[in-house]
Amino acid sequence: MTWYHGGISGMQIGDTLVPSPPHVEDGCPICVARAAGRVVTVGEYRAWLRRQGPSALPVLKMLSDAPDDAPIDPPTGKRAIYFTTDLAYARWYAARSRGDLYEVRPVGAVERSREDAFPTWTAGTAVVSRVVERHVRLCRKDRREITRRWKKADQKRVTR
Repeated sequence: MTWYHGGISGMQIGDTLVPSPPHVEDGCPICVARAAGRVVTVGEYRAWLRRQGPSALPVLKMLSDAPDDAPIDPPTGKRAIYFTTDLAYARWYAARSRGDLYEVRPVGAVERSREDAFPTWTAGTAVVSRVVERHVRLCRKDRREITRRWKKADQKRVTR
């Protein structure tokens, strides 16, 4: 099985990934809330986006169907390295932190995560076995595709 991890930049083949504190990007209300141990709701995030001006309209449109009280990217309750078999999902995480995309080899017990709608696993640590892509950025087409797939996966989870 091929496992991918999107995360911090600069790792090399053979480096060990370990759980880290939440990443906080300047000006990101979701990051700041996560670091403080709280969750931003869709309503709070919409309010912040509206203050950002016209450049935020595509994101507001993506959130148009979401209820105001829905959480946005809540912090995980587990200190572990997360990895997935879904390349696009791992790329999204790499792009989110302005990082790199890696193929990894888990170290220790591997557990299936039920936190995500995409196929995701955890382990205490993982070793970088290949650098797939540096400085990952998603174009609009990539963002639309992962958003479409994410909505579909979330809907499938709800109906189960």
